[in-house]
Amino acid sequence: MHDVVPIDEEAVLWSAPEGERADRPLVVLLHGFGHDETDWAQHFDSIPPGAVGASLRGPAATGRGWAWADFSGQKLRMAQGNRAMSAVARGVAGWIARQDASSVSLVGWSQGGALALHLLRKSPSAYVSCAVVAGYVWDRTPHAGVKRARPNVWYGLGDGDDVIAPRLAGSSRRWLADHTDAVIADLEGEDHGLSRAFARRALLYTGEQLARERAEAPASGVEG
Repeated sequence: MHDVVPIDEEAVLWSAPEGERADRPLVVLLHGFGHDETDWAQHFDSIPPGAVGASLRGPAATGRGWAWADFSGQKLRMAQGNRAMSAVARGVAGWIARQDASSVSLVGWSQGGALALHLLRKSPSAYVSCAVVAGYVWDRTPHAGVKRARPNVWYGLGDGDDVIAPRLAGSSRRWLADHTDAVIADLEGEDHGLSRAFARRALLYTGEQLARERAEAPASGVEG
């Protein structure tokens, strides 16, 4: 039996009221370590037209906010970290499965970006796209399923980021280039923060991929 860390459904912030969410594209927004669901909610005005944004709260309380997994002060082996990330990914995936959405896109910042890519690793064909702001790939071992699916990924990192180590950024970029249809963006003048410009770039990419999916979808209806 695999561990599952559930999501607090009462803490989810939505960009649309309950009666206006059904059967629309869902954009799942994942915050960074030590932050919360209000970070992405500040950027709801950049959610692609027609889509609904849902900003989730990480389940692990930290001294100054929330996290998806609290690794602070710990020297974890990769297997331990994978178990922790996989458990919370199952919780997020379970929450997503309960939503009435026509499609799902992932957007994550920092540790939330790592979680978004971990969700993609678990189900590489389940999402329209994955946009990562100042994040990283947690599990960088080869994955044949992701490589076959070549999911759509945007990976943005600021040239002033002093949190994501160059070695981690480099290995994350290599894994993404090898496994996904990745757009790698180096943003001048950006640090590790979730700036308005950074968030807009990620959500613009999300909207472009949703538009592409609509354009490629087979026409419905029967010609008479």
